[in-house]
Amino acid sequence: MLRQFLSLPLMLSLMSFPEIVVAQNVDQLIEEGIAAGESENFDRAESLFRQAIQVDPNNATAYYNLGTALYDQGKTKEAIANFRQASQLNPINVEFYLNLGTALSDEGNLEEASKYFRAVIQLDPENALAHNNLGAVLHKQEKLDEAIAEYQNAIAIDPNYALAYYNLGMAHEQQGKTEEAQLNFEKARQLDPELPASGE
Repeated sequence: MLRQFLSLPLMLSLMSFPEIVVAQNVDQLIEEGIAAGESENFDRAESLFRQAIQVDPNNATAYYNLGTALYDQGKTKEAIANFRQASQLNPINVEFYLNLGTALSDEGNLEEASKYFRAVIQLDPENALAHNNLGAVLHKQEKLDEAIAEYQNAIAIDPNYALAYYNLGMAHEQQGKTEEAQLNFEKARQLDPELPASGE
């Protein structure tokens, strides 16, 4: 009498069961880490995201969240390494590129930062934050005309983007265009009273 083989669906379910448990564990660790981060318990968040990566070393979301927890603690270089890893594992996630670009800009790596903001714009041309952040990098590089164009792009996409108006005012002020600068500062303040009244 021939031995019976396990049916394929049963074999698949038996084989995949440990993977399902792993996925649930990782998701739970990430959720707990996010909750800790939102409570500003960044040490705890960092620990949970590191545990998630130990369980699943290819989980882009865990690397991204670890990067965010590290960034919130002022560990920018470590954050960059984790944002890079997240971006390599998931090269079409604009949030990963945005955070990587921001952290690189903070470290003074302006050329590389602009590369990632441009990558976001290529993937999502209507991303106002990417246009504003690219403008800020160009602004730091004294490329004022290009910076102004990016701030204007951000405002065209989101007419209520207070920070883009403020940044535009700063760029105009640097160019000696006092009236235009003042108009943009006033608009920025209307939208967000917390912003300074001028670039001073």
